This record gives sequence, structure tokens and C-alpha cells, in this order.
Amino acid sequence: MKISRMIGTVAISLVLALPLPGVAYAEPEGVSSAAADDSDVSALIVELVERNPGTSYVEMEQAVKDAALETGASATEVAREALSEAGDPPGFVQIQPRSGAKPKADKRIGTARNRGDVFYTPSSTAGVNHGHSGIYSYTTKIVEADPSTGVVERWYTAVKVASGAHKQYVSTSQANRNKAADRARTYRGRSYNYNFAFNKTANGSMNCSQVVWAAYKTATGIDLDSDGGHGVYPSDIRDSKYTVSYQRF
Repeated sequence: MKISRMIGTVAISLVLALPLPGVAYAEPEGVSSAAADDSDVSALIVELVERNPGTSYVEMEQAVKDAALETGASATEVAREALSEAGDPPGFVQIQPRSGAKPKADKRIGTARNRGDVFYTPSSTAGVNHGHSGIYSYTTKIVEADPSTGVVERWYTAVKVASGAHKQYVSTSQANRNKAADRARTYRGRSYNYNFAFNKTANGSMNCSQVVWAAYKTATGIDLDSDGGHGVYPSDIRDSKYTVSYQRF
């Protein structure tokens, strides 16, 4: 009798555990939303990689995770913010056809008024116009970063800019400009960082706007990022409240 009762109990349990045809069952709380978040952030990371040619999905994913950990925001929120900064404001990043016209750098930049002056010029990489920035280490020399050389110091005669370029001074003391110029020179020899979306650090590889931003931020405390986002783009520095244009091309 006991054995038959046990068999009956097991059979009833199995029946109750089987899904009934035509009956909708709710997902466990949090499962569907977590899956949707994972899907959303993956798509956003793919788009960030497309807007930062030269980066990988793994690299961008790690940058998003690090920023989320630092800020306390979710990875999805961080990725959305970074993508918005990369694409929404006019002039930040213009996605061009791969066969489209590239800004033509055919104008000599000339010398600077001061050590520590900066410049902005339209410039594209793989069809994405991030722009380009550099800083005058001396009135006749420029520190800049590009994919082919990394961070280098060049004579002004070797640097050309395109129409729409700005030459600017930073509104601070000359002592601070000198400090930033000296700091920029310490970055010479660094490899190139393709990730503009998360580049606000003075460590490791560096891109053009990162060099300029880090030089002023670490040497003087002046933050040249005009919008305070996760990344600093050349146009952020051009539009900073601290930069003043004195020559346009």
C-alpha cells in the first residue's frame, strides 16, 4: 500500500510539472529583462566599434564595463551615453561613405602665439570624421598622435590642416600653458589609441585629443572636455570654454 501511494504521488508531481498546451507561462522575474539588456548593450557596443575604427568588440566591451563600474551606471546606460556623444552633436562625428570625400589637409598650420596653444582640424579615419587635435610644445613644434606614428613631436612645417581648422590658445596663465606643453612631450613614443569613446586617461596608448586633454588635465587641472562625457573628441576641445580661436582656415 505504501509503495502504491508513493508511485501515485510521483505520477501526480510529474503531471503538474509538465507544461500544458495553450497555456502561457510567465518568465521568472528578471530573466527576460536581463536578456533584453544583454542584447541592447551588445548592439550598442557593435555600433561604438563601427564609430571607432581600429577598435575591437572585446576592447570596447571592457571599456564599457570599466566605465559602468566607475560610475555606478549600468553597462547599457554607459554605452548609450557614449554612442550619443559620438554621434548626436553636430560636428562631433560625421559618418561618411567609405568612398566619400576626405577632408583635404592642404594648408600649412604655421607657428603658434604661445607654447601650449592647440589646434583642431577636420580629419577622418576609415570614413569617420573624428577630427584631429594637437598641441604646440613650442611655438615652432607640435605634439600630436596619429595611427601611423603614435604620439610624436614635429616641426610646424610638417603639419597641414584642412578648411574649417582652428588655431587656439587656452585661457589660462602662460605658466600653465608651459606645464601642459612640457607634459605633452612626455607622451612622445606612446602607441596610438583608436578608442575615442573612452579615452579620458593619461595611461597607455593615446589618440590626438587624448594627448591634448591629458596634458592640460594632469599638468594644470584644466579640463578641456566641453561636454564631460566618457570620451574627449577633438571638437570637444575646440568648443571648450577654455579655448579661444585666433586663426581659422
